[in-house]
Amino acid sequence: MVLSKVIQTNKESISEAVKTVPQLKKLSFIDAYGVYHNMRTVAPKQFGVHLAIQLLGHSMGRNSFCRIQPRAIHMNTYLGLNGPSGRGKKTTAQNDVASPLIPYEFRGYSSYSPEGLMRALSETHNVNAPLGEFSSTLRSIKMNGNMSNFKEITNDLWDVPSSYKKKLTNELYELDTPYLSMSTTCTEEEFYKNIDGPMVHGGFLPRWLFVYGTTPHRKRTKLPKNIDIIEQLFSIIIQSCYNYFVANPVTFELLDEAEDYFDEICVEWEDNEDWENVQPFVSRYESYIIKYACILKISELVGRAYLTYLTKLTTLTNLTDLTKDNDVNLVYLVKAVKSVTVDGVISINSTDIERAYHLIKPCLTYAKKITQYVDEDLLIVKLKRVFDKFGLPIEHSKSMQYSHLTKPQMKIATDTLYERKEVTIATIVQNKKGTKVSTVYCNKKCTDCMYSTDCTTKVIE
Repeated sequence: MVLSKVIQTNKESISEAVKTVPQLKKLSFIDAYGVYHNMRTVAPKQFGVHLAIQLLGHSMGRNSFCRIQPRAIHMNTYLGLNGPSGRGKKTTAQNDVASPLIPYEFRGYSSYSPEGLMRALSETHNVNAPLGEFSSTLRSIKMNGNMSNFKEITNDLWDVPSSYKKKLTNELYELDTPYLSMSTTCTEEEFYKNIDGPMVHGGFLPRWLFVYGTTPHRKRTKLPKNIDIIEQLFSIIIQSCYNYFVANPVTFELLDEAEDYFDEICVEWEDNEDWENVQPFVSRYESYIIKYACILKISELVGRAYLTYLTKLTTLTNLTDLTKDNDVNLVYLVKAVKSVTVDGVISINSTDIERAYHLIKPCLTYAKKITQYVDEDLLIVKLKRVFDKFGLPIEHSKSMQYSHLTKPQMKIATDTLYERKEVTIATIVQNKKGTKVSTVYCNKKCTDCMYSTDCTTKVIE
């Protein structure tokens, strides 16, 4: 009820919206962004949460990090918003709500060639790129096209190296202190059509945090009259974070209790057969837990700094007082960050880890679906090669022998091909008593079939 009042408000000023919701002064930046997200779009709320985390995390720059083995973990993210066509509102959440808040000098383009990405990073060093539909990039990578170099580059830059070199089309590109975050959108139909095993097991897709979302029909309502002021406010907050953290990078460390809890999560994901097939994603998503825990901590501090400031502006109809002096904008953030910094370090506790874990776990569950899909596709490819080599019909035992698939793998592959109507599974009784039974895979062409006399499966059309 509280948030819905804010979403539906048509008040003239943001100060009146704040008065409508006194609790707002206790919310974090990400909570407040969620209110703004719901004002702008009917897109799933999880899209808003993850986009807000990316906005804030990237603003902290390459020099803010968490000290944890094996190397420092930085706050950059690769974010993929997936969902059904039309009903996911993925692009709306990305382009109409989040992207305009990225400061212009750091906002990347909607698409890059490998050469274009290297040029952009050589010029600005720091890019947060709201990429367009992911399907064309995936298709080029799958076909071993030019974007295969994009895959290699982004894989390497995910770890935030101090420098980077790459030769493309006979030109050597050199990057100094590159820092890259990206978001993209894709319909499930196009996504699954254009991914393959090497993308998963080679590490490209596991570096992306995939968020699935869909929404039932919701009435599109009027925007609040002061929506532009609210957007300007969030732009100022993000710009202030860039200004502050570039000059004052933050170091994070896990408290002992947080280390223990994080280790329990790692054991759950690494030593549990439920997650066995998703291991390519596990280590990267464990790192995302650390990233998110740190960003959530900063979100609280940013909320404390700027949303309490809003509650004092009871007559606000513009943001002149906030925008006229950057030093004024920063003073509140400086105070909030210093209040939790001890010997130059901000501590992460077990509650921070738990909150991050609950945001990342649904993404790992979705990644499990991705991995299952590409693994099933690989099994099908192996089996179809045997079908092509020996022709149909072919007995189950021979198919299994030459495809080198296990019994469970054969079931997955043959069930999938049967559902796709690419093969029929026929039962053959090879003597009059019916005691010797075998399974044959065929293509319904029963004329002159060697098994037609003994086939008990009616497949003739």
